[in-house]
Amino acid sequence: MNHCAVLLATWLLLISAAPARGETLQIGRAANSALADIAETVVDEAGRRAGVQFVYQKMPLPRSISIANEGELDGDLMRIRSVAVQYPQLMLVPTSIIAADLGVYGTAGTLQQSSRADIETMTIGIPRGVPVLRKYTQGLQVVEAQNYASLFEMLRAHRFDVVVMTQVDADAVLKAQAFDGLMRWPYAWATEPLYFLLNRKHAEIAARLDRALATMAREGLIRKYYLDGLRKNNIDPLPAR
Repeated sequence: MNHCAVLLATWLLLISAAPARGETLQIGRAANSALADIAETVVDEAGRRAGVQFVYQKMPLPRSISIANEGELDGDLMRIRSVAVQYPQLMLVPTSIIAADLGVYGTAGTLQQSSRADIETMTIGIPRGVPVLRKYTQGLQVVEAQNYASLFEMLRAHRFDVVVMTQVDADAVLKAQAFDGLMRWPYAWATEPLYFLLNRKHAEIAARLDRALATMAREGLIRKYYLDGLRKNNIDPLPAR
């Protein structure tokens, strides 16, 4: 075999071994979410390794997952595991892309000496359409509000006693707007892994993404991206209790 033939054979071997390149998928995600911004960085790196690009469409969470299930979008950025089983045309990529730490927010007088048992007796505000928050406030006195900022306005107006939200998003809102007199309970209310969802027509891509995410998890890169996102937003991690 001459030199040119060897080069051609090597090139064909490399092409056959490489993942397909060039797919671009449309993914739904929440608007104005610092946690979703961090999740994007994780998914984009996994996509780079798997030969897939993503374009993100910001919209209300219930609409995002519904039209991803219908196939109008290719996927949904981040959900708790139990949500995927409710949508038959969606599949969960098994390696978690991020963990959601939930924080409790209230007035200094409400939270300074409060235990978890104390908080469970209070009226709790959560944003509408976020299953992870519904999961960890189930059975408690809950009021849902339209968005993050309105929750804090309603808290200051004493519509409820405390707010439970994803810590990254809540802290980002508090830093961006002047909500004097509010504080965060010093511990995580709960921590829940979140997963990337794809429409089942993309099963082969989902497998490639999971291999990339699993490698990133072993490298510690997924956790690094999360901590980098906290630092970017000047947010300290929440300790467990």
